[in-house]
Amino acid sequence: MCSSEPPPSAVYGDPATWLLNTVSVHPLRYDYAVRVLRGSTADPEKLVEELVERGLVLKVQYAGATYLVRNFRYRPTPRP
Repeated sequence: MCSSEPPPSAVYGDPATWLLNTVSVHPLRYDYAVRVLRGSTADPEKLVEELVERGLVLKVQYAGATYLVRNFRYRPTPRP
């Protein structure tokens, strides 16, 4: 999870979709996600927490930092 790659600098399109697409390919530090989402949504922490609550994103602790990763085991339950 350690990388010399710089954090993203901008969100493109819908913030939730952008975050899901980003964490699908590599982990993103929680603080970096919140920082970049501030430019596109009023409450970035709420957006992240909603995705966590829905089971789409997982928070992972590693080397003293919190990372966001895509939950590929997520399976939506069918609606009646």
